[in-house]
Amino acid sequence: LFMGQDFGQLREWDETRPLDWHLLQDPSHHTLHRFYRDLLQLYTQTPALYRDDLGWDGFQWIRCEDRTRNIYSFVRTTRSGRDSLLFILNFSSNTYSDHRVGVPCFGRYRLILTQDGSCPAREADTVCITATPTPCDDRSQSIVHPLPAYGIQVYHFDYSRH
Repeated sequence: LFMGQDFGQLREWDETRPLDWHLLQDPSHHTLHRFYRDLLQLYTQTPALYRDDLGWDGFQWIRCEDRTRNIYSFVRTTRSGRDSLLFILNFSSNTYSDHRVGVPCFGRYRLILTQDGSCPAREADTVCITATPTPCDDRSQSIVHPLPAYGIQVYHFDYSRH
């Protein structure tokens, strides 16, 4: 990120002018700023996002060839499998009330980040989905969840117990 991109600076950066901090008063710019804050906080607190970056050990595709719906998903893990993350990205204008995605293991998947930048603060306020033995995406387990248009969802799960 460079000079105002974290809040949606509209004009090109110029060292002779200050950034347009007043844009943070607009709800859409404020939401973007919150989303980047939460995403960067997630990055610094989750080793699966920065360890094993020199190889493929910490990454696996779940769905990477969905050209018709433009929905992609992948997993980031550490060697221990603890604190793994499932990313689901919807690059289309379609909203899905019951999107099914394959998951790497049985267990609970807790929503920790959504496209609007809301990162649930308390365990009681989070959305948890338990995987079912329904095959999807060449996986024996899957979850069903609502997926917003142009949305991103990040789920936390523990891969080490399986």
